[in-house]
Amino acid sequence: MPDVFDLSPLPDWAIVALQILLTLIVAFVALYLARVFIHGIVMTVLDREVKDGTARQASSLDRQKRLSTVDSLGVGLARFFIVTVAGLMILGQLGLDIGPALTGLGIVGVAVGFGAQSLVKDFFNGTLIIMENQYGKGDVVKIAGVEGTVEDLSLRRTTLRDFDGNVHTVPNSAIVGPPT
Repeated sequence: MPDVFDLSPLPDWAIVALQILLTLIVAFVALYLARVFIHGIVMTVLDREVKDGTARQASSLDRQKRLSTVDSLGVGLARFFIVTVAGLMILGQLGLDIGPALTGLGIVGVAVGFGAQSLVKDFFNGTLIIMENQYGKGDVVKIAGVEGTVEDLSLRRTTLRDFDGNVHTVPNSAIVGPPT
């Protein structure tokens, strides 16, 4: 019985092309599954908040904005890792030595990790604020020593207008306790 997967009659460049094609197909499937999986997790968390009664009163527009923000954050992070791994695999299949690239990425990762520590804290805290719906636009809160009305809220920062009319931008990493 002949071996169906015997690729020996094919030239080397065709085998490499098939390997790259297979890597791309697996990467696209992984991207799709990650998108579906992350969307399902976010929907489950938001639905559980509503069912358990732990969610603040929020309009469907606010809920949709939270879903979109957290969903895009998770999908973007998954996309970054999947594309990076697929790219390195393709470089390896092309015969390039990816050892130095992996070492370089590790060093760059450590440097960026130290340099962007507060930025990562901002995004992490912002994600938790939005996921837990701790406060939203129009709420009166006191955070980081500033009391006022929330005018804008993003993953990176919260913008408040105090009662004197001054605008304050507070990085989400500076918010250490629950808003009062």
